[in-house]
Amino acid sequence: MDIDNKKVALVHTASYEISALTESVQKLLSALGIQRDFFRGKKVLLKPNLVIAAEPDSAIITHPNLVIAAAQIIKDSGAKEVIIAESSLISADTMQAFKKSGLQKVADAIGIECVDLKKVALTDVKVGDAALLHSIMVPKLLDGYMLVNLPKLKTHIQTKLTCAVKNLKGILSDGTKRRVHFLGLDQAIVDFSLHVKPALNIVDAVIAMEGMGALNGTPVNMNLIFGGVDPYCVDTVAAELIGYKTGDVGYLKIASERGIAPPWIGEVTLTGEDIDGFKRDLEKPSGALPELSMVSFEDAGACSACIHTLTAFTNARKGELTRLGEILDKRGENVTIFLGPNVDKQTLKDVHKPVFFGKCTKAVSDSFTGECGFVPGCPPAMSSDLFEKLIPLYEIDEKKLKGSFFDRLLKKIKHGD
Repeated sequence: MDIDNKKVALVHTASYEISALTESVQKLLSALGIQRDFFRGKKVLLKPNLVIAAEPDSAIITHPNLVIAAAQIIKDSGAKEVIIAESSLISADTMQAFKKSGLQKVADAIGIECVDLKKVALTDVKVGDAALLHSIMVPKLLDGYMLVNLPKLKTHIQTKLTCAVKNLKGILSDGTKRRVHFLGLDQAIVDFSLHVKPALNIVDAVIAMEGMGALNGTPVNMNLIFGGVDPYCVDTVAAELIGYKTGDVGYLKIASERGIAPPWIGEVTLTGEDIDGFKRDLEKPSGALPELSMVSFEDAGACSACIHTLTAFTNARKGELTRLGEILDKRGENVTIFLGPNVDKQTLKDVHKPVFFGKCTKAVSDSFTGECGFVPGCPPAMSSDLFEKLIPLYEIDEKKLKGSFFDRLLKKIKHGD
C-alpha cells in the first residue's frame, strides 16, 4: 500500500457523537489512502491521551468516543486484536483514568481490553542517534503491536504544544519520563521519538485546549479531527492551527534541524478540508510556572506532574499566597520554591529559607544547612501541604491570617492532624 508519509488530512467534525466520529475517521483514512488492508491481520495498540483521570468533555483527555470509533473501524477492518493502552502522568492511576473518562465501560461493551502500561513487563531499549536519552524503558508488548496514536490537541506550559509526538511519552515507564524532564524535555522528546514510532496518528481537536494546558487550560471548540502517518508532519500542522510556527516549538525546531521534521508547513501535503478554515490564534501559556509578588518559583527540570500540581495549587490558593507575600514584603522577605531534580546548590547560598517541592528535591533539602521547608510527594497531594511548611518556617503571625482556609490549616498545624 503506497501511502504518502508527508500527507496530513483534516476533517470537519462538529460533535463527539459516535456516528459523526465514525464518519470522520473513515473520511480521514480515505483521504490518507489507508484501506482495510492496512490493519488486516495486525495486532493494534491504540494510545489515547489519558494523562489524568478526567471527564470526557474536559478537553484534558482524548474523548473516549473517538477512541471507540477508531477501535471499531480497525476491528471491522480485520485486525487480529485491538487493545487500548496508556500510562498516565507520573504517579497518576491509569485505570482510574480509564474509568473516569468512560472509556473502560464502552471498551468493555465492544470486547476491547484497556491496558495499564505501568503494570506490564518492560524492556530496556537503546536509542540510536539520541543526543541525550540514549536508552528508554518501554513495554515489551510494544514490539508485537501496530501503534495507533490518538492524541489531544492542547497548548502546553512547558513545550507550548502537545499533540502527536509528545503523546508518545505515555508509552514510556515513569522512570524514563522522569529522565526525560531531568535531561531536557524538548531534546528528550526528539530522542524517544526515534524509537517509539506510530503507524498512524489521529488527533482529537473537536474540542482543543488553550491557555495553561495541558491540565489547567480552557476548552475551545475547533470542530476538527486531523491526522497522518508521520507524527512530526501532524504536529507541524497542529502548530499552524493554533498560531505557532515550527521554530516556535522547541522539539519541532530541534527535529527539523536534524531533518526529522519538516522545517515549515509548506513541506506537508495537506488534504481534506482547507486548513485556513480551522486556524485559531489560541491563547498561549504565560509560562511554565505562575508569577506572584514576593513568591518565586525555580524550575530545575521538574516533570509535568509537579509543575501542573504547583500551578493548580497556586491557582486555587492565589489569594492566600498573595496574603503571605504581603506579610513577608513588609518584613523585607520573600519565598523561593524550588522543584525538580537539578537544583544547583550554588544558587542556594543567598536564598533565605528556601522551600523544596516534591520528592526530587529531597536530597538537596536534606543537605541544606540552613532553615528550609520540604513538601513531600511525587507530586505533593494537597495545597495545604505547601502552606503547612510556609507558615511555621516564616513564623507568620496567625492573627494576620484570616479566612476559613487558614482557620482549618492553623488548627491542623497546632494539633498535628
